[in-house]
Amino acid sequence: MSGQGAREAVSHADRGKRKGLLFGAAACLLWSATFPCLRWIFTHHAGDAVKVDPLVLACLRYVFGGVTLLVILLCRGRVRELAVVQREPWTFLFLAATGVAGMGVLVALANELTKSITAAVLMNANPVLIVLLGAFVGERLTVGRLGGVAVGLAGCLLVVVGNAPLAGSHGPGDLLGCAVALIGALCWAVYTLASKSVVRAHGGLVTTSAAILPGAVLLSLVVVVFHRPVNLHPDILLIMAFVGLVPTALAFTLWNAALNYLDAGAAGPLQYLSPVGAMILAGPTLGEVPTGSLLAGLALIASGIMLCTRDELRRQPDRV
Repeated sequence: MSGQGAREAVSHADRGKRKGLLFGAAACLLWSATFPCLRWIFTHHAGDAVKVDPLVLACLRYVFGGVTLLVILLCRGRVRELAVVQREPWTFLFLAATGVAGMGVLVALANELTKSITAAVLMNANPVLIVLLGAFVGERLTVGRLGGVAVGLAGCLLVVVGNAPLAGSHGPGDLLGCAVALIGALCWAVYTLASKSVVRAHGGLVTTSAAILPGAVLLSLVVVVFHRPVNLHPDILLIMAFVGLVPTALAFTLWNAALNYLDAGAAGPLQYLSPVGAMILAGPTLGEVPTGSLLAGLALIASGIMLCTRDELRRQPDRV
């Protein structure tokens, strides 16, 4: 290949990586709305006659999200592509169990047990797990990525420590909520790594739909079989419709589109944007006012993202 052709190929690859970073960042900022929305439901409906069940909220989230994606596929004439679930049932069942049902229930439960910003920070600490687990599936474990993960995590911790008065008492419920959020982070890390090759084979929209729809069915069956209490207050339905449409259907599609351009280890640290967004949204919705530590944490988080993604942007394409 001529020198000019090689340079054009490199430039094209760099544009693709920047597009992946843009998609990933947008997905993470949209995800941030999930945490204050769920926390608002738990705090404002704590005294309802019918208990607000985290499992039911997760079910509503993915039913709304799944229906939205199905409508999009129908409008674009691509619904037949969902036949991939029949051809690769175990692959999509695994994605549905880890990144949809598992992660969704654990995130809802964490927001019941602890404050939204605490759940957001711990849930989005999963880039640490993505980078480390990625080394076992052939992704590069560079000094830049490790350094970026460490700096970004320090920023997240600064946000939490600086807002300790807002986080409530660290009693058994808080500790359990932290543990649940970390397990949810593990589920999402596994999903991110497992979905990378699937996305590149089938595309972000189809992969997202083929994971969320079975996940919604799985959660619905659990709700029915185990007779979980269902609180269908109008504002719960409205909020969960929003969560299903924006932080779920749209954000999942953007995230999977990002994985079409980036290694999971490079995309993962973008999730440090989510707790910052959650903190900003928690002010008007939950009365949690951002403090100076948020700005300092944001600076560290941005630095961590730059360290983690710098090598990816400079990396030459595998084939030119």
